[in-house]
Amino acid sequence: MHLTDVARTVIAYVASAAIVGLPVVVVGIVYGRLTRRRPPWLVAVAVVLLGLILGYALLASETAPAVRVTAILGIAALVAVTSLVGRLTLAGLVLIAAVSAWTAYAGARLVDALAAGRRIDPAVLLPPVVGGSVIIVIGISLIRFHRRYLARHPEAAAPPPAEPTARAWGAAGKAALGPSVLGLNAATGASTVVLFVGTLATVTAGHGQPILPALAVVAIGSIATGLAAAAAWATVWPPRSRRAFEAFAWLGEWGLERFGELTGGRVAPTIGNMRRYVGNTAERPEDRWIRVEVLAAAGKIDAAREMAARIPDDTPMGRAERLDYVTYIDWLGGGQGDPAALRDAVAAIEPVDGDDHLRADVALALSQVRRRIAAGDVDPVGPLRDVRDRLGPRADRVLVAAARRLAPGFLKVSTSFVVVITLLDRAFTF
Repeated sequence: MHLTDVARTVIAYVASAAIVGLPVVVVGIVYGRLTRRRPPWLVAVAVVLLGLILGYALLASETAPAVRVTAILGIAALVAVTSLVGRLTLAGLVLIAAVSAWTAYAGARLVDALAAGRRIDPAVLLPPVVGGSVIIVIGISLIRFHRRYLARHPEAAAPPPAEPTARAWGAAGKAALGPSVLGLNAATGASTVVLFVGTLATVTAGHGQPILPALAVVAIGSIATGLAAAAAWATVWPPRSRRAFEAFAWLGEWGLERFGELTGGRVAPTIGNMRRYVGNTAERPEDRWIRVEVLAAAGKIDAAREMAARIPDDTPMGRAERLDYVTYIDWLGGGQGDPAALRDAVAAIEPVDGDDHLRADVALALSQVRRRIAAGDVDPVGPLRDVRDRLGPRADRVLVAAARRLAPGFLKVSTSFVVVITLLDRAFTF
């Protein structure tokens, strides 16, 4: 019997055991979560079993490009998620489990070829062995790095608080996005699905193609996938969440325009650029609002409070803006964040149907949303839906405008996905 046949048989038995064992382990995890008795190693076992299953699918899909690409995407997603949440040991285990079957099988083929005295084609047999071995080494390195890091920083291994504080910068914006699962609301979930499906379709179409046609498929598929993801983000919203977020985004778009005016439109309105602007430019009366935002985002509450108190209030809109930020920082620092004074300032802005008055209305609604968040209200964004009705057609296309700004990011992500998965698909081909 050839070593290749032995490897194939052993791998099949291991994969079968993983397929049977994974549901059992998942049940154990659910039971442990309900009873608060979950062993800490159970999640690692589940991740390894899932990695073994995906690795077997990768190996067994020689003539099924769609299955192979799906397996690669699944492995990449597992590694990305576990890495992003700081579980590098799990990421390393995923890599090792996912490519162990492939590496063993490729190694067995190489040994059989050498034992039979056949002339081997290095371009065919060596890349799978070398590539799989390199990925295993990377997985081991991730595990070792994570263990050394935890040894130096034991506090990082402590479980997060059961109920993180609701008084956080961006809490109102997060609430306006609507209900989420694993950090994805309906819009971001839809765009993620589009990225996954578009990547799968693109890599499958380019599978086995010569280099030039494959490059054309990658380019066209990346662009189409990124644009489709941006369109999905702009359109797939539950009606209640959409109304709340449109009001929030309408005010946010104005803030981005103001930042563009401060910089002469020379830099993109990103959080990083805003921080650099605050750190590298002298304070001016007209830019104190953005300084309050940056200081609040950095957790410098006292400095943000002092800056908010210096926002010019020589106009009705300026007075409302200063009171808005004073109220916000008070809430962020643990106070009541009472919007009574802000409400009076908003009422003084004329005309009542003008943009300034409506912007102040949205700011007032956000202050009410924050108070509801701190109080544990199950539907804190009701005030945003109410003010959205008063905005009328002004905010009808605000999500389209936001999607245009997000489109370059979606294109970068889709291109990265397609290129990486295409390279992996070609690497895992004998």
